[in-house]
Amino acid sequence: MKMPLGQRWMVGALCSVAMHAALSATFNSYDGPAFSATVTRGEVTLPMLQVDRLQKGDHLVITPSEELASRKDWLMVLASISRSGTEITVKPYPIQEGQRFELDIPADDAVPAIVIAPALRTLFGITTSIGQSADLIEQAIRSDPQRFVELQKIDQINQAARALADVLSAVPASKGVEGLNEAARSAATRYGLPVVSVDCVKNNGVDIQCLATEIVRRANVEAMSADKLGSLNGKPDEGKLPGQLDEGIKTFTAAADYFTSRYRDLYDFTPTFARSGQGAEGVKLYAIDRYRNGGIKTAYVYVPAWFQGRTPALTVESKQPVCLTAGRLPLIATGRLPLSNYWYDWRLDLLDGSKSKAVQSVPILDMHPEFGEVNVRVDAAQLPQAGNVVAGRLSGMLGFQRLTLPDAAFALPVMKDLDDALQGEASLISGEMGHLRVASSSAYCVQQLKLQVNGQTIAASTASAPNRLDVDLSHVPAQKAALTVSQAGVPDQVFPLDIMAPRTRIKSLVHQDGDDDVAVEGERLDRIAQVRLGSVTCAPKGAPTAGATAAINGKLVLGCDAASSNAALPDRAVVTHVGGKPAALTVALTKGEARPRFALAATPTALLVQPSDKALQWGVARTAGVSTDDSGIAVLLQAQEGYTVRNGAYALQLRISEDVANDNAVFTVPLMVNKARGELRTRVPFVYPGALLPTVVNHLQYRVVHTPSGLAGDWRDAPHAILMLPNFTATNCGPEAGQWQLLGDRLDLIEGVGHLLPGESSAARWQAVPLSRCGEGACLVLSGKAAPQQIAVKVAWIDQPFTVTLPPASACAAAR
Repeated sequence: MKMPLGQRWMVGALCSVAMHAALSATFNSYDGPAFSATVTRGEVTLPMLQVDRLQKGDHLVITPSEELASRKDWLMVLASISRSGTEITVKPYPIQEGQRFELDIPADDAVPAIVIAPALRTLFGITTSIGQSADLIEQAIRSDPQRFVELQKIDQINQAARALADVLSAVPASKGVEGLNEAARSAATRYGLPVVSVDCVKNNGVDIQCLATEIVRRANVEAMSADKLGSLNGKPDEGKLPGQLDEGIKTFTAAADYFTSRYRDLYDFTPTFARSGQGAEGVKLYAIDRYRNGGIKTAYVYVPAWFQGRTPALTVESKQPVCLTAGRLPLIATGRLPLSNYWYDWRLDLLDGSKSKAVQSVPILDMHPEFGEVNVRVDAAQLPQAGNVVAGRLSGMLGFQRLTLPDAAFALPVMKDLDDALQGEASLISGEMGHLRVASSSAYCVQQLKLQVNGQTIAASTASAPNRLDVDLSHVPAQKAALTVSQAGVPDQVFPLDIMAPRTRIKSLVHQDGDDDVAVEGERLDRIAQVRLGSVTCAPKGAPTAGATAAINGKLVLGCDAASSNAALPDRAVVTHVGGKPAALTVALTKGEARPRFALAATPTALLVQPSDKALQWGVARTAGVSTDDSGIAVLLQAQEGYTVRNGAYALQLRISEDVANDNAVFTVPLMVNKARGELRTRVPFVYPGALLPTVVNHLQYRVVHTPSGLAGDWRDAPHAILMLPNFTATNCGPEAGQWQLLGDRLDLIEGVGHLLPGESSAARWQAVPLSRCGEGACLVLSGKAAPQQIAVKVAWIDQPFTVTLPPASACAAAR
């Protein structure tokens, strides 16, 4: 069976998918003998491959496998060689079934060597004694013992290559060649090689043999870099070993030549390396050259490698508590790591509050310092629930040495009170960005937050910040939602949440001094339920202006339950939403100067009408509270209590109450000012423009504006109406005797004409008189012997009839 010792991880430019399968053996290895090996120190016995280093007094025991024990005429030579080569112990054993081979280690720096070889034959084909063969091998060892020590490098390179292969095989294919190279550099650093040669890590992959050799060389052991040790069958020129290691094998070459000259056999001494074999104590050797039997025999030489550095210090990475149920505990190693994983029998004890007593142990699946992790298996249901962070102590064995890591904090999933740790629910507002999170003290085991609406996921947290979720709700209406919290090792928890209706966005909130209302400008003003100004509460007077219910600017006036001076109000207002959600807003209150507060003076002449000819014709001049549309009006206004007339001009604005929605129908009149008396007066009587009158009876409203500041008072109803009435301009003779034509303007407003009897002020009978064409205009045609002087007229939309004095008849009346 062949087994790869070194491997090159290669990545083809067009074959990234097959990256991890692109392996090419740089040299081959072949099955060698197997045996079990243990080391006993004091009362403790460990498998040899689990011992990081030997020390004086250790007892090495080797038991051949059944297959090895069945070989006839084979022997095993155990040797202990000091690094200086001055102290050598050699113990030969014939290999027999059931026999144990033992060797005591005489010094801390002693290096054991194991040679497994067949016995040689004589010139006549008779096998020599095991003792003679062992003596010959012992002579080879003692002739140059330090050369045997050098053969440790073979096992060290094997360990380094295997460790690197394990690291690279764990790199996800998605990370590509850069991921492999980075993993190789990181692993080399942990194994004591801070700078990696460019020959070992290239753009097309990692040369494991090259990197393994560099690591071993850095560890102060000269390493080989040849493809194989070469065949040592008496032809030393075929050996491919550089430097000192090449010199170290000359012992085998010389021994092979000696054996060849004395005996007919040829020996092929092949160095080997070891891997774990059958069972916990099993050791399987792999040779660099294939096995030979017959004319040329293979003798296996195995010099185990031991960890020669200082024991690395391990700590649990604990910038914050480590989630226990995640199954992985991050480790930090200080110092060079061994090339082989000698750690075992690890356990994690959870401690009580005083950290003096273990209350529970957590099983350790495996430990991989080369990956910087310990894998654990945790049953969350069996963990303590007193709190979500507990102290723990990690301990284990490194060879014969027990190691205890510094205490660390470990986190447990929060199961019962996780809803108390949720934050940001108030930020879930339609039209805005929501920000959900699990409080840091409860988030150590959180793996993901996921927000769903109607079963669809609209946002999920990232791996870099699993306990934080930012969600864009700009196009998500108000509705129910569900937040799923995933924690390591426990079932997901789902929490119902509400995405609230949009929040009002206030651009300005203004209160004018002394007013009983506030004016708001902004967006979504329909969401305002009320505004609190200290003890004063203000509610919307009506609907916001057009657009204020959408995401555009609008205006809204809120009436307050009391008029207040600015001095009595706070600087900030609290705005609550309809339904109480979202939470109330606190906004700045802008305090403006007092708006003009004027009313008609309390005198009979406060509103004085200068009647026109039409007003006299229709008798309106004698009727209080009305005037015709062509009559002049003069007003006198008095400042109300609490308002002081300011410097600057004032103007009177007027409108018709039946047309308040028409901002273009406001008529403005300049005023005279008397600050001392607090009075405003029209400069001249004004005539309200007929074009601005929307109907027949027009009720007047007014307000005062301070021109420099633009501040305007409230609209008030004036006790006055402007009437739109027809105007009779002439009385002419009709085309027939007894007919009279009444000429004028807006005669279409007349619904009927009544003849007045002498001494009566109202019509005795009404006659509907249709309009007739008179020349180029319209007229009313009345019948009567004498020219009419007064008639009763009923105007459309006015219930009360008018007594109208007509113009004098024309000259034609005298002729009749």
